Amino acid sequence: MISAPIVASCPLGYVMTTDSQSGAEDRLPFKDPQESVPAQAEPIKMASEPAELSLQSPTPGLEEPSRQSLEELLGYLSKGLDVLKGLNLQGFQQIYPAFLAILAAVVTGVLLILAANVLTSMNHLPLVGGLLGGLFELCGLVVVAKFAVSNLLLQKKRADLFLRIAELKKELIGQ
Repeated sequence: MISAPIVASCPLGYVMTTDSQSGAEDRLPFKDPQESVPAQAEPIKMASEPAELSLQSPTPGLEEPSRQSLEELLGYLSKGLDVLKGLNLQGFQQIYPAFLAILAAVVTGVLLILAANVLTSMNHLPLVGGLLGGLFELCGLVVVAKFAVSNLLLQKKRADLFLRIAELKKELIGQ
């Protein structure tokens, strides 16, 4: 009886056959292992009766470690306070303004990033983002129109505005 080889293609483009002719190993993308490890089968044991679950009653020894850990924590805190009392803070007073400036810069940066993220996420919402964008544009146009009407229409108001700008320029630049 002649058996025809079974041919199957895999997604990687290799053709795999079950042909037992010589040279079939060369066509496969892998080779069989030289030694095979015999499989050790373990029998599955069935329970004869259902297992019982029971909760353990709380032991009286559990309250003792919590009291002990609380005492340890208080001991660590008192040692830390003693160390803080022994520090010389005169050197810290010299760098205190720089420390405050750096802290203020970090807090300002975090707040700006947070505000930018909130506005970006609101802008990506389908209904609210488009509505708020149009609302902000309308508010901007109203503010520009109010500024133009109050400061730029009359010649006297324009002169006062230019005078205020010149005074601010002298204060800031010093000329």
